Parts: sequence; structure tokens; C-alpha cells
Amino acid sequence: MKQAKFFVFAVAVALLASCGSDKKKGDVKAETPPSVPTVKPGELKIAFYYQDTLKSQFEVFKKEEERINKKTKAFQDQMIARENQLRKLGQELDARVKDGSLLPDQMAKLEKDFYAKQQSFATFQQQQAQKLDEEANKSLMALGKKVEAASKKYCEKYGLDVLLIQAPGGQIGFINPKMDVTKSFIEFLNAEEEKIDNLTK
Repeated sequence: MKQAKFFVFAVAVALLASCGSDKKKGDVKAETPPSVPTVKPGELKIAFYYQDTLKSQFEVFKKEEERINKKTKAFQDQMIARENQLRKLGQELDARVKDGSLLPDQMAKLEKDFYAKQQSFATFQQQQAQKLDEEANKSLMALGKKVEAASKKYCEKYGLDVLLIQAPGGQIGFINPKMDVTKSFIEFLNAEEEKIDNLTK
């Protein structure tokens, strides 16, 4: 009888211990609650601007776009001119091969030179295109940072809590037109840029 009581006691202790260990395993570390400022209705000031309008009316953006487009056009013209030269050289080589005016050594040398020029053109074209692409991306990144910095100053100046960007294919389905500050923000951007220009004169 004593053995039976001891066995029941031992089982009970084991169950309690196992329950305790399960509880420890299942313990979840307490989350840190987010620190979000509460805003009373009517106090939150949200505005937005149209990205397309900014691109067409922000003077710095227009100048940068014109500069990159000018470089791109010059690069394209240069590639067309070099491609035409290569085509003409290839046609001359074909004509000499057909009329039999080349000795085998001469033909081999001219063909080797032609293929070397082709390879050089392809490499140059690839390198210049990549260089131009990198320059355009750097310019775009710099413009983005400039607008971002100006957005902060603009919001601080006019007491805005949020300044959204309305762009084609963006996340905003609809926003009240009364919140549109595009004209004001572009005027602010151009004025800020004028101040920077005056410093560099």
C-alpha cells in the first residue's frame, strides 16, 4: 500500500514538473509597445504634390533632364557615325574580295583589322552606355535627396505632418484636391534653389 501511495506521489510530482517545464518553453518575450504620437482629430495636417508637375516645373529637374538628354543624343549620334564608318569599311572590303584585287596576306590583314575595329566599337558602345546610365542614375538620386530635404523644410515651415507624392501607378487611389500643394511646393523648391545659386555666384 505504501508503495502504491509513493508511486502516485512520484507520478504527481513528475506531472507538475513537466507542466512547469512546458510553461517555460511556451513563455513569450513581452513586446515593446510602439511609441506612436496620438493626434487629435482635426490636428493632423496632410498635403500632397503631383510628381509629374514637379518634374516639369522644378527648374533644377528640367535643367538636369535637358543635360542628360543632350549627352544621350550626342552619344547616339556618335554611335551612328561610327557604325556608318564600319559599314562603309565592310562594304569596301567585300568589294575588294569580290574583284580579286587582294592577295591572301592582304585579305587576312584587312579582315583582322576590320574585326578588331568591330570589337573595339562594341566595347566602346557598351562602356559609354553604362557610363551614361550611371551618370543619369546618380543625377536622379541627387535630385531625389534634394527634394526630400526640401520637403522636410517645407513641412516645418508650414506645419505639415505628412507630405505625400501623387504619381501615376502610385499607392494613392484618391486624395482630396484641397490638400494639393503642388504649386506652392514647386515655388518653394525653386526659391530654395535660387538661394543656393546666389551663394555660388
